[in-house]
Amino acid sequence: MPRNALCKKEELNMPVLFKGEVVITTEMLASVYETDTNNIQANFARNKDKFEEGKHYILLQGAELKEFKSQPTNSQVVKKNTSQLYLWTERGASRHCKILDTDKAWEQFDYLEETYFKVKEQGLDIHKTLAEFRGQIIGLVDEQIGNAIKQVERKCSEYYKPSCADKSSISHYIKKRLGIAKADEEYELVKERVLIRLGARKWEDIDIETLRNSMDIIDESIRILKMERPYEQTSLFEKKGA
Repeated sequence: MPRNALCKKEELNMPVLFKGEVVITTEMLASVYETDTNNIQANFARNKDKFEEGKHYILLQGAELKEFKSQPTNSQVVKKNTSQLYLWTERGASRHCKILDTDKAWEQFDYLEETYFKVKEQGLDIHKTLAEFRGQIIGLVDEQIGNAIKQVERKCSEYYKPSCADKSSISHYIKKRLGIAKADEEYELVKERVLIRLGARKWEDIDIETLRNSMDIIDESIRILKMERPYEQTSLFEKKGA
């Protein structure tokens, strides 16, 4: 039977990391050594003087534990209602193996040392690698989407510029409202005022959406010019668009 066949926890397929260091939880350690968590905890309590925090184990509580729980890769290795969590380093796992002193424990520690904790020796930071990969993918997708949007916007900008027919219709509308048959000074003044209000220099610069929403400005410009006409009675009750 291969050594790793004794590992019952699927979590062992993905080493737990804390600040770049490979660690193992009490539950995982108990599963590997084929004992129970109570035994691991009892051995630790009886031999606590032989364990050094930061060297053999890491104790997570409060905000630090909350942050650890929030990481997606850790959601399966710690219960939501856990108030404190012991994470055992490679030296801590070795110390527990010596305390248990069973053939199975020694056999499984060899497995942990040769495979599970080897991730650290290879210099692999899984969380960092995944985060960097995710960032690269998101950046690539954002760039592609951004380029696609720019292409669509350029095409739409060209496509939706007012056509000659649109400009002709607007010109005819202005002339009709002014009561003239062809462009004159008044026509140019109305046109100039509309362009100024729209922040454009010529009709071709006005996009179709702005053009559709600019009739109020056109009507207003016509009404103002007609009211400034000398010797012409202009009804104060002239309706918009009349």
